[in-house]
Amino acid sequence: MMHLLPRLAKAFPFLHKRPVTEADLHGHCREHNVKVIFDPDISKGVFVVWQGKQHIWLNDKLRGWPLLYVFAHEVAHSIFHAPSQLNTGVEFFGLHNKKKNHFEAEAAAAFLLLPIPDLEHALLDGLHSNSSEIAGVIAMRLDLHKKYGV
Repeated sequence: MMHLLPRLAKAFPFLHKRPVTEADLHGHCREHNVKVIFDPDISKGVFVVWQGKQHIWLNDKLRGWPLLYVFAHEVAHSIFHAPSQLNTGVEFFGLHNKKKNHFEAEAAAAFLLLPIPDLEHALLDGLHSNSSEIAGVIAMRLDLHKKYGV
């Protein structure tokens, strides 16, 4: 996990200092030619490399924290998992790789959304009671802090 942090910090220099914003995520996508598409037929979000170009599809009904979480997760896939797809055009993932890639995207979203000072505020404000998904991201961030000290 720790080997991913330098790449995440390069993409988002404010990592660990402040939470990511929707504007930050859109800016990153613009800078790296990742097309972002809002569509009502997408369940939440998906990252795809198609015809050599990166795309993130997001459900157009997502707002606020759920949007930031899904968007950050999909951007993490574009940062960590796209290069191998771009080289081969198609990539087949075994169960282990899918789980590893999902864990890495979840961890990156947790790091981006919850720097330690904001994690404390999220807990005190009861953000975790809004949804089990948010509670899961908070739990992951706490676990990452405990294991790695960041």
